[in-house]
Amino acid sequence: MKKLLITTLSLVLAGCGGGSSDDSTQQQEATNNPPSLIGQLTLETKAMSSASFTLDMKDDDNDTLTLAIANQPEWLTLTTNGTEATLKVEPDFFDIGEYTFQATLSDGHASKDYQLTITINDDPSKWQKIKLTSSELAGIWSTSDEKTKFIFGQNNAGAHILNNELTSFDYQVSSEGDIALTRYDSGVCYSYCNISDLTVVASDNESLRVHFKNETEEHVLNLHVQDLAAVTPSYLTDEGSYPSENISVVDSDSHLYSDLKVDTGNGSFSRSVKVTGKLSNNQITADSNSQLFQVNFHNMKTGLYEALELAVTINAIDILYSDDKFFFAEQSHSAALLTDLGTFNTEDFRGLDKALSNQTNLIIQEKIAPISVPDLNSGSIYTGRLLSSEFETEDGTLRANPVFKVNTQTEFSVTSYFPHQAEKIETVLTINNDGEKLSYSYDNNNYSAKFFQKANGDIFLAQNNQGFYQGSLFSEVNSSNTIKYEDVIGLYIDPSLSNSDSKSFFAFTEDERSLFSSSTTGDLPELNTELETDNFWTIKNNRILVIHNFSCPSASSYESCISESEATEDGGVFFRSLEYLGEYNNSTLYNYSYFYRMNGETKGSGFQALKLLQKQ
Repeated sequence: MKKLLITTLSLVLAGCGGGSSDDSTQQQEATNNPPSLIGQLTLETKAMSSASFTLDMKDDDNDTLTLAIANQPEWLTLTTNGTEATLKVEPDFFDIGEYTFQATLSDGHASKDYQLTITINDDPSKWQKIKLTSSELAGIWSTSDEKTKFIFGQNNAGAHILNNELTSFDYQVSSEGDIALTRYDSGVCYSYCNISDLTVVASDNESLRVHFKNETEEHVLNLHVQDLAAVTPSYLTDEGSYPSENISVVDSDSHLYSDLKVDTGNGSFSRSVKVTGKLSNNQITADSNSQLFQVNFHNMKTGLYEALELAVTINAIDILYSDDKFFFAEQSHSAALLTDLGTFNTEDFRGLDKALSNQTNLIIQEKIAPISVPDLNSGSIYTGRLLSSEFETEDGTLRANPVFKVNTQTEFSVTSYFPHQAEKIETVLTINNDGEKLSYSYDNNNYSAKFFQKANGDIFLAQNNQGFYQGSLFSEVNSSNTIKYEDVIGLYIDPSLSNSDSKSFFAFTEDERSLFSSSTTGDLPELNTELETDNFWTIKNNRILVIHNFSCPSASSYESCISESEATEDGGVFFRSLEYLGEYNNSTLYNYSYFYRMNGETKGSGFQALKLLQKQ
């Protein structure tokens, strides 16, 4: 971008008149009249055009005059011809805007200030489409007010920040130079949807002027290169994954939760992984940690699908952008084939060469701040998982409850249960609260847990698991509520399992039937007697208790399903329950419990987790 001139431009105008003595000078100073600037002090023009205006400078005493313009830019020049001052403007696209300058006219004895206003407008007729490569686009491009930003990676992926909201995209540059921003959304366009288009119409050093257009808006923006500041230690979490959160740590010893996705050209395979590594110069060098995948590839010579084993290794995480809210990075990985192909080659298997190529994934997370331990009142019950342990019982394996009670300031209890049983397993923990974290021991192991707060104010309690934090929503429980049948009936959306492609929902009917399912169209079913259900529900132990009818195909109610299931020796069962915990952000918070036992087995497995549901 063109730089502003630091000095002011002065024009010295010689006045007429003969010599004078000291006495006459004193008389002149005593009767001096200030100079004046006469003419139109405003100008409106267009970028990439030249325009000028002339001002008359007048002094009744014929003194030597000086005209100075403060903060004069390069595109504004000032010349004189006798008693005339001519201002000429030659702006480009990066000078568009309205400017106000202070012009000071002085005769050496007195001065007078004037305000000059120059408006520079766009001129689309003089745009020139400029084609940039991915390498030239790579980096952070921001408007001057930093409200709009584009982050481009070198591997055709990036992100758009507008009004403090981030949207990721893939991008392609056409042969004509148009930049198409796309985003995968199978619910809207069955594949990659075009979300907007960018055209670079001017460039100057480290600035771009771009035409931005999508279905609802169209803008022309000046974007400037913004350096990525050194990334400081921080905590990260996925956006909108309530009511549980995996919290990553970025520091000298980084611990990140990530999705590892391998593209085959006609599909992909993926896995959630944990990555450890060292942070240096805005890059995390990953520790050696190969992930083994067994994937079916189509052998085009035999026509058969064959299971091939691949080892995928994350090499590095290049941080593209980081501020007080967002973290945006590219994760690079490579793959090695472990299966002997015999007489076949990699090109004989559709998508295998693509899977073995070096690839990148995006990591998009938001910052979450560690906070001091909040006030925990004795006798109160709170949500938050202190234990991730599993208990072995007569009925099977049970994961600990994400709810705890503060018995005293140094003794907390975690009470766990299977959904279909009134009996509970109580675990008492001795707590050390140092104000920054909770420390405790269980089963000869030492644990600690910290509290974190999102930008929207939500607080999470997260247990430290070897450098990785597993968090759940922290909230005080309303333990006095009694569940009523009439309050249960209805449709509930599970936001944590819903997206633009589908809605996950729970349905509870008046005749005590229920359905846990999802709608791929986004439309919810009608809650009536024709709704096809596969569960029965009732209320027991102040919980909404549900049983799946696969174990009782002849049953017509919850109780008859229980009777039919118990009549089958070693029969399989599938129980779920929802225990009311309170209202939270226009949703209802439940303790969701689950138990499943296969046919022919004597033991099953269960877990408890928090679940937010929105009643429709």
